[in-house]
Amino acid sequence: MDIKDVERFRQLLLKRREEILGASKHNLEAAQEFGRDGVTDLADEGSIAYNRMVLVSLSETEKKQIVEIDDALFRLKNGTYGTCQSCGEPVGEKRLGVKPEAPLCIKCQNGAEGKR
Repeated sequence: MDIKDVERFRQLLLKRREEILGASKHNLEAAQEFGRDGVTDLADEGSIAYNRMVLVSLSETEKKQIVEIDDALFRLKNGTYGTCQSCGEPVGEKRLGVKPEAPLCIKCQNGAEGKR
């Protein structure tokens, strides 16, 4: 991977990171707003609690994505980005274009998903 590709993927990763952080902030603010309208109906309170839980869990998923992106940025710095962490083969630019934080080639990823 040449310097131009490295910079392109670095920018893509940073953009995704900022998008996720922005969405996470929005979700957290939305979760805090649920139920502030004075609703006292028991069914509505249950619905509000469920919606808060869903929004907070989305935040957990987003945290995981941030960690994956930070790991990918580290791999860019140390020169291992684009190399499968399982088999050592190239991850492939097409895959990285779709999921730039991908640590595994498609073959190893499919194998890992099959073991779950």
